[in-house]
Amino acid sequence: MTGSSNTNTNVPGEIVPDGGWGWVIVFSSFMIHFIMDGITYAMAEIYLEPMLEKFQLNRGYVSAIFSILPAVTLGAGPIATVFTNMYGCRIVTIVGACLASLGFFLSRWWVNIYYYYITIGITGGIGFGLIYAPALISVGYYFERKRSLAMGIAIPLPQEHSEQRRAQLRLDKEAKQQAARVVEQAANTDEQQTKLLTNRERLDKYRSVMFPSAAP
Repeated sequence: MTGSSNTNTNVPGEIVPDGGWGWVIVFSSFMIHFIMDGITYAMAEIYLEPMLEKFQLNRGYVSAIFSILPAVTLGAGPIATVFTNMYGCRIVTIVGACLASLGFFLSRWWVNIYYYYITIGITGGIGFGLIYAPALISVGYYFERKRSLAMGIAIPLPQEHSEQRRAQLRLDKEAKQQAARVVEQAANTDEQQTKLLTNRERLDKYRSVMFPSAAP
């Protein structure tokens, strides 16, 4: 493929628009990632503590719900890719959205913790997996020369909790270093003042010895 051609290198002879309806696909992919990542990353922050208080369960049992969801989502990738090649991005995305919605809707009824594993973790995870793969693949069908820009817009990368912890640790370290510098500067100032007082006392003593009449 030359730099000025819009020929799709994956499908010989296929012309990609590099714009037009492709930007609608980019926006749709962005919204998919926005909603999916919002649910995946925010659910534990919102529901973990209330669920621990309400159900009086071990933290490990409850937090497993929010670990199974992304694990199944990513694990369903190969299956979603096969279905996408067979039926297309649109049908697979619709089926995945219906399946994920069903899983989260069923989770409104509490049976036991294993029920949540099935509804949120497995059913919702498989639905998310069927949505996630087409959202990645579909952008490439509409862009060739501008694919990097389109993918950068369509796939926002959330900040991981580990990155947030590292950023917080870095800020804490900088704050401690700043506090240490302030303490060191204060100590140096006190030391300088002590030296000035000592020198003045010596000067006064010298004057009292050399010039007794001038002593106060």
